[in-house]
Amino acid sequence: MILIIENGGTKSDWLVVENDFFYTGPCILFNSSNEDIISQIQSILPLSIISNPLLNIQFYTSSLDDNLESRISNIFNKVFISKNINIYSDMLAASRALFHNKNGI
Repeated sequence: MILIIENGGTKSDWLVVENDFFYTGPCILFNSSNEDIISQIQSILPLSIISNPLLNIQFYTSSLDDNLESRISNIFNKVFISKNINIYSDMLAASRALFHNKNGI
């Protein structure tokens, strides 16, 4: 099962591949406390997804740097049972959407 999260400036889209789960809502604001972010994620996703040890998490966000990546990783490791967590810049999401499986520029 794959969870794809695209976190933008005003909203985030959550898609679970192999399941009929799709959610669009407020973005995850990283100026919030870790506890608030954890609560937000837990209110969005059903426990069956959060507790799936085979879940592959693909998280895309803007303004990604090493500090933010480390913080997201720490938060996700507290929320999800799965440790298959991948954190990327939203620029990669745009590139993947544009080029699919072909080489980019």
